[in-house]
Amino acid sequence: MAPVFLAPEIIGRIIFFLTHFNPPGYIPNDWRLLPDAGQYACVSRFWQDEIERETFATLRLNLPRLSRLNSIMTPRRRRFVRRFNLFIRLPAPGPRDDPETDDERLRNNQALQATLEAFLLTLSQWTAAEVHQDGIKLYYFANLPREERPPSPMPQPRVSAWVHRYKKSVLELTDPERIAQLPPVIAITELMMNQRPLHQRHLANTLFQIKHPIENFTLCDSVYTPDQAWPSRISERLWQGEDRLSESIRILSQRVKVLVIEDIAINDEIFYPRALSVGLTEPRWNQLVYLRLHYLPIDPSGELLFLPDPNEAESYDSEASVDSDASGNMPEITFWSLSIATPAIQKLHLAAARAVLQMPALREMELEASLGNDDHWHQFWYQKGEYSAKAIWTSNSGWIPEDDVLECWRKVPRKHWNMELKVTVSNDKHAVFFGSKPTID
Repeated sequence: MAPVFLAPEIIGRIIFFLTHFNPPGYIPNDWRLLPDAGQYACVSRFWQDEIERETFATLRLNLPRLSRLNSIMTPRRRRFVRRFNLFIRLPAPGPRDDPETDDERLRNNQALQATLEAFLLTLSQWTAAEVHQDGIKLYYFANLPREERPPSPMPQPRVSAWVHRYKKSVLELTDPERIAQLPPVIAITELMMNQRPLHQRHLANTLFQIKHPIENFTLCDSVYTPDQAWPSRISERLWQGEDRLSESIRILSQRVKVLVIEDIAINDEIFYPRALSVGLTEPRWNQLVYLRLHYLPIDPSGELLFLPDPNEAESYDSEASVDSDASGNMPEITFWSLSIATPAIQKLHLAAARAVLQMPALREMELEASLGNDDHWHQFWYQKGEYSAKAIWTSNSGWIPEDDVLECWRKVPRKHWNMELKVTVSNDKHAVFFGSKPTID
């Protein structure tokens, strides 16, 4: 009998079902890679490529594993990597109920320095021809200690007890100048932080070091939760004074086609410099097609961008209200009470319009405040279609853009496409449609 040859697409599906499983009780079609999937790689070179494309798509890294990474990841395998999960192994903490000591903070910062140095030195050996064409996502984890609890049939959160101890704790590099002198890494196109934050100064300096060509870039900070994002709790990690992070994002944005910024404290410098230095030309974004900015309601100097609505103050409970203390000091401002935009928001939208005047390729811009309350929202959507351009502002507080903001935005389609802008100002939360990040050719 003549041998039967199957099409590569059919073999690929066979390999997929041999190496994946759908856990019971999980989302339908949420397929997971089997722990022993690698055993099928020895069947043939085709099988090896198909399986390693899955097994090396996401790599979990820490300091010990980084020392072995390049001996395992041959140039052929490097092109399969789509994501790094980089874990900073922090030393054992002191007692949970005691404040973090200076010595403990130093040891944690040294762990960060050592891991980041090893990561950069290792990845600097990867060339542009060896990595995936879409680049690699970097997820940074510096986890809170895990709370030991008796076995339970129901899953329970195990880190919340440590949140209070570390709510003002910021990880900082012990020698940022040494990091800046390391060889560049050209593979990373998306950065996401989790649980233990980095100081914004170091994050800004990191973005300034990105020199290689890049088309899509995402920066996301998942550290903040609704009860954490306030001046008394995050001021230590913000850049007090000059906003280097917004400046570094603006400079990077002039070289990309797609930019997504999630849950980052910024100000209007992210769009346009407040004062152009002598000899510098206006910024221009010749390639930028899509920009999404989901920003915190506080700027890097600690100034609130939104204030509580006094008409709603009585509707909040004792844990989420605006109450004056016995001494008559400034009332406590909590995440859930913010709604009213400050003048800084007008400046932000005006700076955005001035920037879009220098963005001839822009098709879509989304600006959304992270207010953390379903009853409070502040959103903006700009879209340029084939035959029309529209801008929609919607806010539950009744906020409207000032005349100079509207006039600057109306100039945008007139300048680039000789058409008029359709403007909508609404209090309907569903007036805007934030689509998914587009695929750029």
